[in-house]
Amino acid sequence: DALCVPVPAAQEARLALNEVHDAFLALTDDHREILLLVGVEGLSYEEASTVLEIPVETVRSRLARARQALRRTIATGRLGRGTPRRETRDG
Repeated sequence: DALCVPVPAAQEARLALNEVHDAFLALTDDHREILLLVGVEGLSYEEASTVLEIPVETVRSRLARARQALRRTIATGRLGRGTPRRETRDG
């Protein structure tokens, strides 16, 4: 596209990271919490269940919904505030 300006790889990576960060912040508190415990802190489902005082099956379903919401938010570029996705040179 004639309007796209080439973006250095480091800058493109930074934009992608910002996009994930913004999408993460747009999640509900419950979704952010479960993603942090399991995805970042590395807790097992059982450990997260104990920390949150919820059944393991709730951990599993909440984590699945959180991942789905994060993917959907990134894919659509809708960050819960009507903010359009940042454009990169690849569109």
